[in-house]
Amino acid sequence: MRVLVVSAVYPPEPVVSAQTSAQLAQGLAAAGHEVAVLAPFPSRPGGRLYPGYSRRLFSRTREDGYDVIRCFAFLSSTSSVLSRAFENISFGVTSALYALVCSRPDVIYSNSWPMIATSLLALVARVRRIPFVLCVQDMYPESLISQKRIRDSGWAARMLYRLDGIIARGCAGVVTISDAFAESYRNRRKMEAGRLRVIPNWVDASVYAPDPAGAAELRTRLNVPQDATLFVYAGNVGVAAGLETVIAAFRHLADVPHLYLLIAGEGTNLPVCRELARQVAPDRIVFLTPWRREQTSAVLEAADVLLLPTRGRQSVASVPSKALWYMLSGRPVITLAIDSSDLARLIEESGCGWIVAPDDPLALASEMRRIASLEGSERREHGEHGRTFVREHRTRDICLPRVIRVLEAAAMSEPAASKPVIESQRTIERG
Repeated sequence: MRVLVVSAVYPPEPVVSAQTSAQLAQGLAAAGHEVAVLAPFPSRPGGRLYPGYSRRLFSRTREDGYDVIRCFAFLSSTSSVLSRAFENISFGVTSALYALVCSRPDVIYSNSWPMIATSLLALVARVRRIPFVLCVQDMYPESLISQKRIRDSGWAARMLYRLDGIIARGCAGVVTISDAFAESYRNRRKMEAGRLRVIPNWVDASVYAPDPAGAAELRTRLNVPQDATLFVYAGNVGVAAGLETVIAAFRHLADVPHLYLLIAGEGTNLPVCRELARQVAPDRIVFLTPWRREQTSAVLEAADVLLLPTRGRQSVASVPSKALWYMLSGRPVITLAIDSSDLARLIEESGCGWIVAPDDPLALASEMRRIASLEGSERREHGEHGRTFVREHRTRDICLPRVIRVLEAAAMSEPAASKPVIESQRTIERG
């Protein structure tokens, strides 16, 4: 089977969906399939081109038994709609151009930017009659609505819902990372249940190495007392992250001087967060940016409690993939999420932590105060529940073969066929 994997993020970018795309390519190649990966030149999360790369229209390298083709795309150094649109459209054009002229693959797997880049790629697949499998990491326009970039009842939302439905119904298969996403594709996009598959994101548990010495050294370097209660956020510092709520919570914790906050990461909203932290608690809110991927274990293990904020209804439109790394670290998690969201259900099902409503600094401060007062053994118990859950349900060995089976089934189908090519929805959650 000849497979073209198109991924909007790809290693060395540290995003979980970049890692899963790379692991998919590796797994397919190891199974004897011919694989090529299309990806932009790396720039996330900071929006700056990584050292050692220079942008061209196309650049090909050979990695782990498959080709990686880097495509030109504009860099998005801000979270503005215009900046993101240029990044989206430019990668959509170059990836679609390559897919149009390359040797015909048996199936295309798309983890590209929604909706424009994805629609251009889907159009090429339809023209060339290539089965197209779409991976849905975030739902659009729901994500834009939750960030208040567009109105739910406006013309833009209606147009994007219609476009996404057209794309989905033309796919040989759609892989969503949550049950709620699949339900929305069935009901709102009118997608056939037989061509939907729920396969959550996963982590490669074998690459996580505990680093207690690095964690202690990190606290010392950042002037965080070893006996302080340290809350940590690690990941992209973007608009949708909701970090302003976390920082603002420290306004209500001035009487608890042993509570500290570490924000590890970079992104377009970092200057705003730095300024707010300077106003609220400059001595107890510290930053680590940029940070290297090999520091991940030290950053997570330096925490007594990890923070996973979301903004507005963002938790309904996406499931932050960093949650799995949080849980794998064995640290308890406070999540800011809507109660009915898949993210909240993940925290509840795993027993790894606690849920607070988004955008409520006072409620978050109250919960942080309460959790800081718990015995360390009780917090560690929650953390161990999360680690066990990931190892039993969300690892590469469990989830990756299911994606490969979807692609193999799609490759044997006719593109945009009306008959189901994947298991019925009743078998979706059971893999």
